[in-house]
Amino acid sequence: MSLGIRTVMRYKGYSAAVTYDEKSGVFQGEVQGTRDLIVFEATSVDQLRNEFRISIDDYLLVCAERGRSPDRSFSGKVPLRISPEVHREAALADAEQGQSLNSWVAEIVEKAAYGYKESREHAPDNWTAGHAPPAVR
Repeated sequence: MSLGIRTVMRYKGYSAAVTYDEKSGVFQGEVQGTRDLIVFEATSVDQLRNEFRISIDDYLLVCAERGRSPDRSFSGKVPLRISPEVHREAALADAEQGQSLNSWVAEIVEKAAYGYKESREHAPDNWTAGHAPPAVR
């Protein structure tokens, strides 16, 4: 049974989602944003940090040995395609607020992402990512 406690660890530009399974007494981590499945587990926080670092270092080593570029964390650049009408309305809205369109969109996406994250953190264990809160839909 997972306690529903979720946190994120970071190392060398990689992020891992971590949960704690109360029944087994084990922390479980999964690296996010890579095509490869990178998982690790431990029974203490110090051991968990170490296992995460070992997992990332091993991943980078295996990629180098195979001559393959490792997946990288998100760059922060999001190509966005919207209708010309929405583009026009967004440009007018950001101009009214004295911001660039990029800053305006980034602020809206940030608010939605953190609102979504907060709703997940307080969600019941059976909640799934496919059920976004109303503010994000």
